[in-house]
Amino acid sequence: MNAWWTRRVPIVFALSLLPLRADVTITEKASAEAGSSRSEGERVTMIKGSRMRIESKQGNSATVVIYDGVAKEEITLNAAKRQASIRKFSQIRDAAEKSVPRENVSASMTPTGRNDAIAGLSCEEQAFTVRVEVFKGGNPTLVLTGRACVATNTPGAQEYAAFASAEGKEGLVPGLNSSNPVLVALARAETAAYELVATRGGFPLRMERDIRFEGGFFASLLNKSSGWRKATVTAVSAEPIPSEDFAIPNGWKTTGR
Repeated sequence: MNAWWTRRVPIVFALSLLPLRADVTITEKASAEAGSSRSEGERVTMIKGSRMRIESKQGNSATVVIYDGVAKEEITLNAAKRQASIRKFSQIRDAAEKSVPRENVSASMTPTGRNDAIAGLSCEEQAFTVRVEVFKGGNPTLVLTGRACVATNTPGAQEYAAFASAEGKEGLVPGLNSSNPVLVALARAETAAYELVATRGGFPLRMERDIRFEGGFFASLLNKSSGWRKATVTAVSAEPIPSEDFAIPNGWKTTGR
């Protein structure tokens, strides 16, 4: 069961059709632990208008996913195969709803009163809890708890918050690529946590979360591979991003369209 945590690509935003003012690039260092497995990586999130590109690196592996808010498509790029795999937002939403309905999720966030400075930017810490019933009846229930230090008065805050807020309206669960109810519940929980951050009008300079399960024997088994996740921003840039970074490269094969 160790792999269910580390396979999850840390993507937790969605696409907005709102007019946004600036291009934004956010670079983060990320780490995670699941059972006896530990991983380290880096994530770069780029937002330009109604499109977003996320580059995730872990060891020798790299993943690139583009979210196109105009076409309402998720595009996964495979450089080795020169291939782009495309899924409609509606496909992802419907698959998640079939496995773990959105009504199974409850979430709350409150300020801790602590302020911090990360990567030269100020942020206000928020504590959050997300509960997701993996199966109807709440047995087991995935519980995600953590803290996010949210930056609001900084370049990119409005753009980031608009993306994450729109995700809720779309019903999208970004990065979801499994029908396993436990993995879907985890994706639901991560998405809900970032939606909570968006309600504060900014983005997290630091995001820490712990995962555990409650409810019966199955929960005790899952807890053997539960763990924690942490991401910390190292740089934020408002420099213009080339439009071609959000497009499928010329000559690549496409599947799903």
